[in-house]
Amino acid sequence: MIFGAEIPEPGTVKITVIAAPVVIGNPDGAIPEGELIKIAETINRAGIPTEYSPDVYKYLWDKILYNSALNPLGALLETNYGTLAQIPETRELMNSIIREIFAVAKAKGIDLFWNDAEEYIEHFYKNLIPPTAGHYPSMLQDIRAGKRTEIDALNGAIVRLGREVNVPTPVNETITKLVKAKEKIVSKEG
Repeated sequence: MIFGAEIPEPGTVKITVIAAPVVIGNPDGAIPEGELIKIAETINRAGIPTEYSPDVYKYLWDKILYNSALNPLGALLETNYGTLAQIPETRELMNSIIREIFAVAKAKGIDLFWNDAEEYIEHFYKNLIPPTAGHYPSMLQDIRAGKRTEIDALNGAIVRLGREVNVPTPVNETITKLVKAKEKIVSKEG
């Protein structure tokens, strides 16, 4: 899902962005396809665009690409996605993050929707950033609240997977360390 939400107060959720439908699926087949389709229809009726796909694993990797490129930089620089896309230095960092993820996925034999990093990068700036340009990452909200972020499940996971297949991931590793440092700084200040 490329979907943003805030919790302005307990029991209230404010949807801030929906860039694409939520996709549900079951890569290991534990839940029957018909049940997943019914769940998707129910969520659709609740006003959240949702669809079922047997290729949900590819969608998960799309989400990893998107979040890994945007969330840590938005959190570190305390800015929205549109600003990140406009600054040449952050664009260069995001492109490097994406290229490293593609190299790791290829080495691990992970099938993605995109043929290569350049094809995804074009899609990223043309189709994904515009509808989410004003969005601030949840990682920033977590840091401000003194919570641990999801950095280990995003860029940190890419670093671990890269080590498994001897693919260097220096940008993802640096970003991971910077976010962890910011978490510690904020927790000491709070």
